[in-house]
Amino acid sequence: MFINKTNDGRNNICGKNIAILRKQKKISQRILAEKMQVNGIDIDIVIIF
Repeated sequence: MFINKTNDGRNNICGKNIAILRKQKKISQRILAEKMQVNGIDIDIVIIF
């Protein structure tokens, strides 16, 4: 069985980078989710951590 995990055991390979970039730009999870939805990416705040 194939298990897709990163070296540190996470399932999400980009969430950590998104969080770092979001914090650098001082954007909340809610604002990021809203901006992504405006651009056609259907995402919810619970997905962005």
